[in-house]
Amino acid sequence: MLNFFSRLSLKLGWTKGLAILFGSGFLALLGFSILNENTKESDVYIIPSIMGFIWSMLLYSIAQLFPNVPAIPDPSEKILKRLKVRIKRGFYHILSILFVMISIAAILLSIRMFLIWLGIYAK
Repeated sequence: MLNFFSRLSLKLGWTKGLAILFGSGFLALLGFSILNENTKESDVYIIPSIMGFIWSMLLYSIAQLFPNVPAIPDPSEKILKRLKVRIKRGFYHILSILFVMISIAAILLSIRMFLIWLGIYAK
């Protein structure tokens, strides 16, 4: 799983700037929607801006977290170096499990919020 995330992170490395740009845009849209005095027209953007911000931050986090995962240590290396690499890989393994859990939560939240958004504004 770590190798998959590492390869994916290297392929998505160019999207870091786009993710920050879109995340900032969605955050600005959310702020505009909340602070706007004419709330009936701007309320329609609250749910999509929240979801866009969440997804852009997930894209940024996968591109930022996993490009430097250390390779599996060679058995011929010294024990302290192997231990150090294994501890680092364990930390990355915990991060990858956390990322999968957050991604699943984001998918479920997206579906739920999209259905709520459609129920309110698709009249």
